[in-house]
Amino acid sequence: MSEEDVQALEAGRPLTDARLEALRCFTNALVKGRGHVSEDEWSAFVDAGWGHQQALEVVFAVGMKVMSNFTNALAGVPLDEVVVSSRHGRCSPGV
Repeated sequence: MSEEDVQALEAGRPLTDARLEALRCFTNALVKGRGHVSEDEWSAFVDAGWGHQQALEVVFAVGMKVMSNFTNALAGVPLDEVVVSSRHGRCSPGV
């Protein structure tokens, strides 16, 4: 992934790679929709070359991230400095 796309991802801006942008949008839609995506969101994902297997991989990755975040929060694990310094670029609320 290009440095430009890494920065865009951190800032919540569109990516330059259309296929990765479709993945980013699908993931955001899946999280916002709590597992539900519209037909248009699904079509954009599939039209970019992704499929059912990759959709399940997104669900798995989101689930693992939630479990990791919850476990670290309960255990009181401090955030890494790199995470703290980049928190300005988080996705919009609910994502």
